[in-house]
Amino acid sequence: MSLFGSSIVYSVNGFGAWVIVGFVWAFLAAIIVVLYPLWESRRGLVMVARGIIKDIYTPGSGKYVDPSEAQTSP
Repeated sequence: MSLFGSSIVYSVNGFGAWVIVGFVWAFLAAIIVVLYPLWESRRGLVMVARGIIKDIYTPGSGKYVDPSEAQTSP
C-alpha cells in the first residue's frame, strides 16, 4: 500500500527517513509557533510578572509606570 495516496511504495529505510523528517519538521514547527513568540515578548512578560508580584505583596503597587516617566522623576 502506498503512503498518503502517492504511487510510491517506501522501503523500510525510506520510510524511516520519512518518519525522521516528519519528527524534525514537527519539532521545528513547535519551536517556531510556541517558543519564538515567547522569546520575542520576554520583556513584556517580565514586566507583567513583576507587576503581579508587586501587587501580591503590596496591593495597588503593581500599576504600570512608563519607563521614561520613572527616570525623570526625582
